[in-house]
Amino acid sequence: MKKNYIVAIRSNHYVDILPRQHIQHSKWHKFQRVFSDLSQEKRFIREIIPGKRGELRYWQITTDSENLSENYTWYVMSRYPGLTPRDVGNFYGLRTWVEYGLKQSKNEWWDNGKGWKTILNNFRLIIQPFTLFNLIYPWLTVFPIPQLAVGFSKLQSIIYHLTDSISIFLTHPNLYFSSAA
Repeated sequence: MKKNYIVAIRSNHYVDILPRQHIQHSKWHKFQRVFSDLSQEKRFIREIIPGKRGELRYWQITTDSENLSENYTWYVMSRYPGLTPRDVGNFYGLRTWVEYGLKQSKNEWWDNGKGWKTILNNFRLIIQPFTLFNLIYPWLTVFPIPQLAVGFSKLQSIIYHLTDSISIFLTHPNLYFSSAA
């Protein structure tokens, strides 16, 4: 099964074309790029057709179709049948939010370091969602949200797994507490 996609590519992205074929550019289409705050900005988009138009389509997006400044011109490759130039431009604009989400997911919240501050911070990461969920739990009987219950169930299983390993550690026969430094 082939998936549909839209990806950013570099301006020097290599595409094979057959001998005697050439690269064509469609005319510029003006469109309004709609941002998350519903503000709009005028943009231009055109298709770049290497040889014959195929399943993969190449696009050039810019804020200025006459100067094509490097800082304000982007290249996109898509495999998405029936997509309009405006759709390509606005879908490509979503990359900012995707990149932001990926950056956030790369920043680990859980700290594997040692020390009481680290343990306290990790404990906070577990206890805060638990506390907040219990505060809104009565409302969930009135307004059920299945995804929230599933997410909390996963969090509970993680907590049980963590506390189980702590209780095994604390009941270990060779564990001794000492005030010596």
